[in-house]
Amino acid sequence: MMSKKQYEDRKAELEKEFREKLNLLAKTYAAENNPYRIGETIRDRLGSARIETVSVYMRRDGMPECVYFARTGKGRVRVIYQSNVIKHGND
Repeated sequence: MMSKKQYEDRKAELEKEFREKLNLLAKTYAAENNPYRIGETIRDRLGSARIETVSVYMRRDGMPECVYFARTGKGRVRVIYQSNVIKHGND
């Protein structure tokens, strides 16, 4: 017979595994829908910047998207969300 502790331990394991799989799914989705690469220049309403790193962000609607850490011409690093990109490179 399963004890309450065994049940709670197994439930915690399954919840952890589920969260990990959801995170992997979000990263995969964002990566496969990422049109921009490190080194490319993108623009949003505040200006343009060159992408240095890419991460994943969960929007309020639960959909993952890329978030870019990009350096401006003045050397400042800023964050640009994929949904805010209005121009790519020399577009």
